[in-house]
Amino acid sequence: MQRQTAGLESVLASWPTSLPRKGAAVTAQGEQIVFANFSVSSGCILLERTTPDAMGGRAILLPIENLAVFKFTDTLSEKAIKDLGFHR
Repeated sequence: MQRQTAGLESVLASWPTSLPRKGAAVTAQGEQIVFANFSVSSGCILLERTTPDAMGGRAILLPIENLAVFKFTDTLSEKAIKDLGFHR
């Protein structure tokens, strides 16, 4: 799992400025978090929710290793896919 975590952290840390930093994250526990922005630090991601959760929380600090899925809510262009470091 460590290798996958490093890959995901690398993609998130080098996020292209042309691509909106919004989407949905799914944790290893299955919680889905819709976010409007995110920031990455060493081993962690800070997600800014689009709306507060039931307790009023707007931001979530999550260890990268607990991030199971990162969903894009916008359609990705070929350029965006390439800018993220992927190729077909």
